[in-house]
Amino acid sequence: MAKSKPRPAAQPTSTDARKWLRENGYDDVADLIDEVMGEWAASGARTRRDWWVTLAGGVDGKPATVNGREFPVLACAQRRQN
Repeated sequence: MAKSKPRPAAQPTSTDARKWLRENGYDDVADLIDEVMGEWAASGARTRRDWWVTLAGGVDGKPATVNGREFPVLACAQRRQN
């Protein structure tokens, strides 16, 4: 039987998305964000992104793609973004 993700205890506030993700059992998503940010840093890009928006999904709630990586849509991020 597949291990299910823990359900977030509370809606995130202005907390850094990566910190909140790690505190709530979404280490894999935080690692994915770290990978993309590492690529930006290595290429000298000064790109910044609101990861909560990315994790809330794109058009019609579909997963957003950043640097060729598809990010999951998280209900807690959707609630946070309204």
